[in-house]
Amino acid sequence: MKKTLAILFATFGVLSMTAQRVLPEGATPLLLTGHNRTLNYAEQTVHIDVTANVENDYSVDADWAKVYDSSNGLYVHVPANYGGEARTALLTLTSRDGHTTQKVTLTQQGNNAAADIPSDERIKPANVTANSSASGNAAGNMRDGDYSTFWHTQWGTGGLNVSASTPATFTFSNVERIDYVTYVPRQDGSSNGYIRQVEVFVKTTENPNYTSYGTYNWVANSAPKTVDFGSGLIHPTAVQFKVYEGEGNFASCAEMEFCVRTAANDEYGIFTDDLYTALKPGVTMDDVEALTNPLVQSLAYQMLQGTYTTDYRVGTYKCYNSPQYYSAIWNAPGKYYDQIAGVTGINVEKGKHAIVVRGIPDDADVSAVGVVHAGLAERVPTICALAAQVNPQARIKVTPRVNLGSGSAEVTVETWQNADAVTIAVNGE
Repeated sequence: MKKTLAILFATFGVLSMTAQRVLPEGATPLLLTGHNRTLNYAEQTVHIDVTANVENDYSVDADWAKVYDSSNGLYVHVPANYGGEARTALLTLTSRDGHTTQKVTLTQQGNNAAADIPSDERIKPANVTANSSASGNAAGNMRDGDYSTFWHTQWGTGGLNVSASTPATFTFSNVERIDYVTYVPRQDGSSNGYIRQVEVFVKTTENPNYTSYGTYNWVANSAPKTVDFGSGLIHPTAVQFKVYEGEGNFASCAEMEFCVRTAANDEYGIFTDDLYTALKPGVTMDDVEALTNPLVQSLAYQMLQGTYTTDYRVGTYKCYNSPQYYSAIWNAPGKYYDQIAGVTGINVEKGKHAIVVRGIPDDADVSAVGVVHAGLAERVPTICALAAQVNPQARIKVTPRVNLGSGSAEVTVETWQNADAVTIAVNGE
């Protein structure tokens, strides 16, 4: 398209301009442009310097990049890139005689707005000690920031020892406040040492004596547990954890994460909730344009325009119970099946026959017995053996009912203790 004199001063991020340099008449034809540019995801207008002594036209191959001409060169306005991937636009300037061409590639990065969301600051203890530690599972593992390592009380007969001293003590130096601490259990799949009951003691500069903050009863699983210090633990010098009960009579911990809440930018108050899904009533475009936080501004702008979508941002998800939970309710200690994997461990090969027996009382004193009929000698032992796998306490009796001939028979499988009878067909093929 032909260059026309026009300029757009966008609301967002106009960069400094460099004056276009016009070469004198009769000079060698020349067309120069600025270098390739990499832009962040936010909406902005950038300046492309152009030096030329020949008439030229420009074009851009991306419809999201809008180019405007001026006596100072070209301006390219790009909207925010809310996608997760970078995108590129190729700006091409060509002299009208077709002899000279210059190209500038504009690369706009994908949306990394989530990096602007405030996160709480983690406070690292000056030191940590424990009155019991297993070899290779030192107390220092609770503050190394690595979930793959963990502290564990001494193996063997050591177990928990809460009478002599507190199992774990964290000390702090020159810390203003701590708002909460999160206990992260070991994450290696083993439940040994999951803390069930713990009492937390605190000590501050103003109160140098240990004071019990509270006793907590936790579900023994791998999910993190948090102790909230309410209005904050001011000038803390030490926090102790006295474990009264742990899985296997041990205690273990991947991390104790002490944190101070980071005050969210006041601009986040423009939303109705902490998920930033809707604006408070009365918010106007003037309010949005006055915002300085790029994430808040971009979200608020979309909400005002009615273009904001919660797809892949806000959703409802079903929580699945942990294998440890099922192990407990199924009374199967150490057997960590889940609701997707099979829980019996039984599989039957193709061509085999299996019988599931039900109705046997829990207190029945029975055993697995098979009665083999001559005509079914090759089939019935397999049937009895598989049925015994299903319920080792079942007493099974197999008798023929009708001789069907041709190597086939119909049999009835009965169980003692008034269990339900099951009729099956056994083929001789």
